[in-house]
Amino acid sequence: MKRLFAAAMAMPLICFSGISFMTLKRNIIIADNGETEYVIVRPENCSIQVSSAASKLAKAVKETTGAEIKIVTDKKRVYSYGIEKPHEILIGMTSREASAYAADNLLYRDFSVSTCDNYLVISAGSDETYSDAVEYIENNLISDGSFVVSNDFKYISRADYDLLSLELCGVGISDYIVTYNGEQSKELAESFCNEVLEKTGRVLECFPEKESEKCRIIIGAEFPDEIGKYEYRIKNFDGSILISSPTSMGLSEAYNEFCRQIFEQEGIKNMKIDSFNYTGKLTAPDEYKEFITERDSLSNTLRKLTEDKKLNVAYFGGSVTVGYGASNTELYSWRALTTKWLRDNFPDAEITEINAAIGASGSHLGAFRTERDIISQKPDLLFVEFAVNDSYNGESEQSAAENYESIVRRVRKALPECDIVNIYITDSGKASAGGDYIQASAHDKVASAYGISSINVGKALNAKYSLKGSSSSNWSDFFTDSVHMTDKGYAEYAEVIAEFLSNELIFFRSASPADHILPLPLTSGADKELQFILADENMLNSCKGYTFSDGVFNNLPITPYKGYLMTSEKENSLEFTFTGTELSLFMSDFTSGIIRYTIDGKTGTVSRNSMNNPFPIVKNLEYGEHTIKIETVFGSSTVSKIGGFLIR
Repeated sequence: MKRLFAAAMAMPLICFSGISFMTLKRNIIIADNGETEYVIVRPENCSIQVSSAASKLAKAVKETTGAEIKIVTDKKRVYSYGIEKPHEILIGMTSREASAYAADNLLYRDFSVSTCDNYLVISAGSDETYSDAVEYIENNLISDGSFVVSNDFKYISRADYDLLSLELCGVGISDYIVTYNGEQSKELAESFCNEVLEKTGRVLECFPEKESEKCRIIIGAEFPDEIGKYEYRIKNFDGSILISSPTSMGLSEAYNEFCRQIFEQEGIKNMKIDSFNYTGKLTAPDEYKEFITERDSLSNTLRKLTEDKKLNVAYFGGSVTVGYGASNTELYSWRALTTKWLRDNFPDAEITEINAAIGASGSHLGAFRTERDIISQKPDLLFVEFAVNDSYNGESEQSAAENYESIVRRVRKALPECDIVNIYITDSGKASAGGDYIQASAHDKVASAYGISSINVGKALNAKYSLKGSSSSNWSDFFTDSVHMTDKGYAEYAEVIAEFLSNELIFFRSASPADHILPLPLTSGADKELQFILADENMLNSCKGYTFSDGVFNNLPITPYKGYLMTSEKENSLEFTFTGTELSLFMSDFTSGIIRYTIDGKTGTVSRNSMNNPFPIVKNLEYGEHTIKIETVFGSSTVSKIGGFLIR
């Protein structure tokens, strides 16, 4: 209907308050020649989509007819030129009766445009679809300077859905609500509602588990009869459809099977399933077995989860363990996703996450932090990820092995039941070179001697997607830079870890809980005494140009570091006496510059070009007491903060 008005040019004119309209026997003239009696009426508290559609329509009328058409809310009742009939375009579910009448039986992507008395009524099955309705009006009803429709006009747009009807257990899908009882089941419930919407155009309500007069599809339901650890079940029971499993993996598979039975039957437009009574069994995953080295089992972790129903899980690593690059590190890092896997699969256990990761730090700082940040928290399961930062921080194969073994031996002596797992990640350079690097190999030699399982998530990712470094066209799908991940990249890392945990804790290898072995050390420095002396105000007595702050030096989530010595003065010095063979500084903000030092009558300089990781000043000294004088020479950095002194 492009131009009804033009077809009636011979009809007489009626002049009304300065606006000339042609009398069209069965036509309503909404706008013409820059004039209109109409306003657009939207619900007072409508969504932004409906409001935007109203604005889009007003703009189209203005551009094509020249008429300014106002937008008002349905709180107003519009009467024009003394006529006791409204001249309104209704968009959205307004308070006018005509809106409810015209919107009957519209599915999600459906819309209608119709007239009722002097109303033009625009209705849609969802707020998002009002834009489609306005686009239809633009293309079909507004043209050649006018906006005219017949007074018995009705157009309904019906979307083509995969399923015209869906009936489950004798009940139409619209008569169901979907309920859930946890985070994972909530995600699946919302996914099912979206699937129904996409396939049928019908909107289902989704709630936490609740009693209802309507029939329920309960995702994550408890069955009246017990099912096995590896099993999942779909069953109609007592007027509801129950989808359940004792594990997160099983619940996901039950949900997938439920959707397969409903939505993946080709050529069926009217789906009817009379009943459900299906029990399936999980099989152990093995997609990433090439990249997982199983050594001692996680039998102690399993006992904590199933008998004690309480688990402390710690993460000890650098920025990739923190989750840098993720849109939300507490939701989408591999660390957060691994904790979520444990909680989803053992919902009856109280699981506490210990995030002990510090960006840019490797096993050197890790060895000194082990007592304070790990052992004090008493973890039952410990993930260690330091190898990549050991490569960045210049650790040799020997020093990487020595620092890592120092961590392991301290944990094993203090917490002999704690299960340890090694994680090896990748970066652009390592991916292009095949994925191996000496620091990871050094850690793994130690891990082998101590029965510690290892997971090379980096090599698994490289192999799965044929990544050859940042030159790969798909590198940016998984990485924000050379090493930090996108949400998708972290999810891939977590998927490999989940396979390992599944085989250990769900399809578990038979082993009794026991203390872990403590063999003789492999490296000469593994059992050396380590001193971590935190900065305090009394140290100012031997400083020049320094001040002390009791503020946060490093905001580690569980055990934040507070208190530090600070200088930005050109003339500065610090004297410190220690007993040992080497000294490093735990610093921040000083990422570029030089330290001049004098010790035992000898002078030297060392340069700094990193952050967080310890700054080695002197090493390989004769064991004994030493006094060192330090002077900071600034490069591009303008401030230096010292939070602690690391002595070996």
